[in-house]
Amino acid sequence: MLIAMGLMISAMTASQVLAAMCAIVGGILFLLAGTAVNSIEGWVGRALAYLAMMDHFALFRRGVIDTRALVFFIATTLTFLYLAVRAVESRRWKFGTVPAGYFVRWNQPWLSILLLSLALILSGEAIISRTIHGIWTAYNTVFAALGILLPLFLSG
Repeated sequence: MLIAMGLMISAMTASQVLAAMCAIVGGILFLLAGTAVNSIEGWVGRALAYLAMMDHFALFRRGVIDTRALVFFIATTLTFLYLAVRAVESRRWKFGTVPAGYFVRWNQPWLSILLLSLALILSGEAIISRTIHGIWTAYNTVFAALGILLPLFLSG
């Protein structure tokens, strides 16, 4: 997950030094997210508690394979890799060419917008359902996973 985050940051910046520093800071923030939970209340505190990477590792250290931890690591890794690919593609779109010099056009933009809208609706449903009912269920996990994986099928 941290390597994927570093790859995404590297794809978004032009400087290698800046990318390394931002990746280190981002990794430290993921490691320290659990310590901020004690001082922040409400949904922000619960969101930070979920982002606490060491809490997810604690389950693995005890020998417990929890689906929430697996979903967290897989989903964040895929999200960072997806954003890295999109960052590289956006540079190509910005200049209108790929490295070989071929023209790149956006195939089926309506499908991309439809899939992105559906992904946002599914992710929003998972978050709203969690907020209303107070517990995270398999229903929320399926909707969150669909919301994260659906943009991977966007046409480029």
